[in-house]
Amino acid sequence: FPVTILGANNNTQVEKEKTIQKVEVKGKKGRVTLYVGIPKDSVELLVGKPDEVRLNTLGNATQENWGYRLKNEYVSDLDISFENGRMTDVDQN
Repeated sequence: FPVTILGANNNTQVEKEKTIQKVEVKGKKGRVTLYVGIPKDSVELLVGKPDEVRLNTLGNATQENWGYRLKNEYVSDLDISFENGRMTDVDQN
């Protein structure tokens, strides 16, 4: 859904339209809606503590992938990716 963001540019207000991407996932705490850019501590509060965490550093960017084992105790069914502490992607099987 579109969100209007107001910003200041040379003492004038400039409106920018930005689309916020959201996804509904089923986590350890039930169904929740997550948004691209949500902080990882908020994701943990909404979805629960991940079963596995993988870290990758590329230059100045830190990628973190969280895996949740919901149906299968050996392979994650829900994977959530973060870059610099903000959610970027979700993959649920």
